[in-house]
Amino acid sequence: MKTTLALLTALLLASVPTMRAADAPKQKPNVLFVVFDDLNNRLGCYGDPVAKSPNLDRLAARGTLFTRNFCQQPICGPSRASFMSGRRPDSLGITSMTKYLYDLHPDAVTIPQWFMQHGYTSMSIGKVLGGYGKEADFKMLSVPDRRTGGKTKDEFQLPSGVALPPNLAKDSLCENRDVPDEACFDAASASLAITELRALAKKPEPFFLALGIFKPHSPYKVPKRYWDMYRLEDIPAIETPTRPRNAPEIAFHANHEILGEPNAPRTLDEEAKREIRHGYYAAMSFADAQFGRVLDALDELKLRDNTIVVIIGDNGFHLGEHDVWGKMTLFGWDARVPLIISAPGIGTGGAKTSAISELIDIFPTLTDLSGLPNPPQLDGASLVPLLKDASASVKPAALTQHPRPALYWGGGPKALPQVMGYGLTTDRWSYHEWRDFKTGLVVGQELYDQQNDPLETVNLVGTVEAAAEIPALAEQLRSMTTKRLETKR
Repeated sequence: MKTTLALLTALLLASVPTMRAADAPKQKPNVLFVVFDDLNNRLGCYGDPVAKSPNLDRLAARGTLFTRNFCQQPICGPSRASFMSGRRPDSLGITSMTKYLYDLHPDAVTIPQWFMQHGYTSMSIGKVLGGYGKEADFKMLSVPDRRTGGKTKDEFQLPSGVALPPNLAKDSLCENRDVPDEACFDAASASLAITELRALAKKPEPFFLALGIFKPHSPYKVPKRYWDMYRLEDIPAIETPTRPRNAPEIAFHANHEILGEPNAPRTLDEEAKREIRHGYYAAMSFADAQFGRVLDALDELKLRDNTIVVIIGDNGFHLGEHDVWGKMTLFGWDARVPLIISAPGIGTGGAKTSAISELIDIFPTLTDLSGLPNPPQLDGASLVPLLKDASASVKPAALTQHPRPALYWGGGPKALPQVMGYGLTTDRWSYHEWRDFKTGLVVGQELYDQQNDPLETVNLVGTVEAAAEIPALAEQLRSMTTKRLETKR
């Protein structure tokens, strides 16, 4: 009898389908999203022979490097409101530093909020969304925006009673002091991110961790050891120090981030120019080192195989190119920004794609990689096809814009620009159109041949070649510019 029961039991168990490992619910990937401030393409992985960026280079070797990626506005506040919500600046009505995402769009949903709504633990550390006033805080994250022990973005902070070592730099924008990394805002942000990663690794639910790294934003105040990574004589000369031939005056601005306010401008001699460029490289290497600590922690905690890592620069930065110091132009030095995506199990490590991409593509790319739906009103496209095949294409052109006057604060929350500049970049051309903000009339044009003049040294407007190309480019630009939505306050 016992033998018969045992046999029947065995048969019944054999008839019940068992859950294979492949049938088990798949753990959604974690996301580490790192935003650098004013980081342009001066990186080793982008071919800069001077730059020392071993950790960003390491991530590029794991993932895909996007060599033609563009921000939607070359200044931090509007750029971040744009890519964090997945919408263009005109769509949001945010084109100055005095307009805030949640003021104009109280129901706006940012990337970490969307992930939180779909089962993720979401948090933000450092400057991610805006960084100024109330815009420093996201709405409704799993963990409120985290700060860094009272440290500020622009100053060294040592323990009470410890004097600052002497400053070995000369320019007012630079400080070269023999202090530890821990004296700096970004080191504190990275340390906090590592602490949070250790806690998140123990939780069953996936996480979305956004980390803002402030450098290489000016002022160039970083520890001496990063200055020492570069010899002053090795800092390269400015590749294109003069303005592009035939470029309209409206394409430029007063460079006041570096040269000071219009009522008290300064000039830079050759020594100051080289030291500022030296400081930028040092600040970039310092930022790279802080990112490297977080990347090391990700590996140490064995999170690498199930974590998507994305790094970007919020906007580019001129260091004397085209006689410009700072951002807020439509030239490639400002509009083109780094993007590296490492998505475990997708694509080939070390891939490079020259396909056009934009920062607004990050939102739909991350939802695609994570198996989440998209919220309504996204303006970007998923870049997953490029991760799978670097030779593919997802869009024909990128769009960058910036107003004139080129003021950081836009003249107040209700002020409107006089002119809006739009830069359309295709595989071959970079076409800039400056429009009167009220009438829409074109008051300036530029056309640069990206194939034969990648440094944008000659504006072709007025030539036979430009006359043949501009009509189609202008129509393409108009098809991409949405109706301005200046929300009434």
